[in-house]
Amino acid sequence: MRYPLEGIKVLDFGSYIAGAYCGTLLAESGADVIKIESESGDAFRSQGSAFNSWNRGKKALCLNLKHPEGRNILYQLVAKSDVVNENFRPGITNRLKIDYETLRAHKADIIYSSVTGYGSSGPFHNQPAFDPLMQAQSGIMVDQGGGEQNPPIYLRTAVSDYSAAILAAFGVSMALFHRKRTGEGQLVETNLLNAATALQSAEFVSINDSGTSANDLGLSATYRFYETSDEWIFISCSDNLSWNKICKFLALDGLIEKYPSIESRHLNTQKIATAFSAVFKSRSAKTWEYGLRKLGIRIGISRQMTEIHDEPQAKATNMLTELNMPTSDNIWMSGLPFNFSRTPGKLSDVGAPSIGEHTDEILQGLGLSQATITSLKHQNIVG
Repeated sequence: MRYPLEGIKVLDFGSYIAGAYCGTLLAESGADVIKIESESGDAFRSQGSAFNSWNRGKKALCLNLKHPEGRNILYQLVAKSDVVNENFRPGITNRLKIDYETLRAHKADIIYSSVTGYGSSGPFHNQPAFDPLMQAQSGIMVDQGGGEQNPPIYLRTAVSDYSAAILAAFGVSMALFHRKRTGEGQLVETNLLNAATALQSAEFVSINDSGTSANDLGLSATYRFYETSDEWIFISCSDNLSWNKICKFLALDGLIEKYPSIESRHLNTQKIATAFSAVFKSRSAKTWEYGLRKLGIRIGISRQMTEIHDEPQAKATNMLTELNMPTSDNIWMSGLPFNFSRTPGKLSDVGAPSIGEHTDEILQGLGLSQATITSLKHQNIVG
């Protein structure tokens, strides 16, 4: 095998981010992924290059699931597939007759991944959900703002969507492993609220009794952002060894004896931050990065997303990939988030497919003639 999931066939109803990106992660692991859409298509197709990132590496089938013949075509595909991925609101799959219980009748060992907002039960389970709601309800916004005394901060990156997609792909992989051992398929459920909670598992249970509060720059003077003469840097020097090194480097030796313990530094975090701030503003971010890295101090320069494209570390870890776009300039986007020594991922160099781009190819694979496919198109059963 060339890829981890080579030979695995996935029917992907995933849309937006959480559902669609799960399918892409499976495709980049080597699975053959078919994106199934209605004629109107995924609502996020309007997002342009972002849509390509969430849906690259897939084939596309346009299928009318409200028509009996459209569902019959789907059931034939299910019989030849390993995984179904969807993120419809609860109840929609039942109305379309593509729910887990219905599809397992056509493939007993099918693995069915369902990504929802709140899960399949509970008082909110049938409510609409999207990332900012999850950030608010899971405590992420308040935590980033630094506690109840400060305004909550909205993270523009859809953290609950991305984490749900990654967890769903992980769940599918575990279910495939289980089926390999037992022959059993199963329903794998993931929801955005649980994903947002998983992102902050330590914060979810930890109690901050240090007597200090966080703010939008960080948690303490030794774990926060500082402004330099040109950019912002983030430093982490909470342990005693790093504390001693950075104080000497900044010519603030007096702070070492004044605040020798982690507890004393927590209690006097504002005084330390004031002293550090004055020094850091005197030089450039690059100068501080070079000097502190030599000492083994953890430091990072705050960058615009596009600046990362030129970072040598990004290139060294295959963080970036260039997509060939037939109707526009090529675009750069994130590469594979994992590396295998024996079975490397299957990184696509083309963007997301257009609606129904592979309809003929997929239906021919079911044995349908071109005349039959053309007839189905005239009846708006496929597109």
